[in-house]
Amino acid sequence: ARFIAMFLAGVPLSNVIGAPISGWLLGIEGHGLHGWQWMLILEGIPSLLCGVATLWLLPDGPAKAKWLSQAEKDLIQARLAAEPPGALHGFAEMLMDKRIWILMIPDFSIVIALYGLNLWQPQMIKAMGYTNIETGFIVALPYLLAMGAMVALGWSSDRNGERAGHVAFGAFAGAAGMLGAVLLTNHAAIFASLCVAYCGIYAALAVFWTLPSSLLRGTAAAAGL
Repeated sequence: ARFIAMFLAGVPLSNVIGAPISGWLLGIEGHGLHGWQWMLILEGIPSLLCGVATLWLLPDGPAKAKWLSQAEKDLIQARLAAEPPGALHGFAEMLMDKRIWILMIPDFSIVIALYGLNLWQPQMIKAMGYTNIETGFIVALPYLLAMGAMVALGWSSDRNGERAGHVAFGAFAGAAGMLGAVLLTNHAAIFASLCVAYCGIYAALAVFWTLPSSLLRGTAAAAGL
C-alpha cells in the first residue's frame, strides 16, 4: 500500500506544481485566445508528449527494465508469479465474481468525490475573494498535505495487514471534510475542511488499489482494473 501511495502521490504532486502555474496562465491574453484557453493548450501539450513517450520509455515488464540487475529481475518475477489465494485469471471468471462488482461501489464513490473537488475547488477559493495567482497557491496546499496522508495511511495499512478498514477510514474522513466545507462559513474553517477532504480521499484511493490487485491476474487484471 505504501508503494502504491508513493506512486499515486504523483497525482496530487502534479496539482501542487500545476495549480500556481494555472493561476498565472489564466492572466495571459493574446493571439485571439483567453487565459483559460492558453492554460488548456499549454498544460495539455506536456501530457500528450509524455503519453507518446511512454510507449517507448515504459518497459512491458521487469524482464525488460534496463535499470534492474538480473538478480532483481528474477526476484521480482518470482514474487509476481506467486499466486494470492483466490486469484482470478480469465475474463469471464472476472465478470462472474461478485467481489469485482462490489469493489466498483467504493471506487466510484471515492473517485466522484475526488473529481468534484478537483474541478470545483479553484472556483470555491476564487469566490472567497482571492486573485487567480493567490487561488493557485492556496489550492496547492491541500494536495501537498494529501501526499503525506496517502503515504501515512498506506504505511499503517501495511504495518497492520489490514485494507478495508483503512479505505473506510480515509473515505469517512473525506466525507467529513466535504461536509465541513459545505456547512461552515469561516474561510479558514472551510479551507481546513477541504484539506481534510483531500487527505482522506487520496489516502483512501491509495489503499483501495491494493484490493483489486490482490485478486486479479493476467487477463482478469487487464479487464478488471
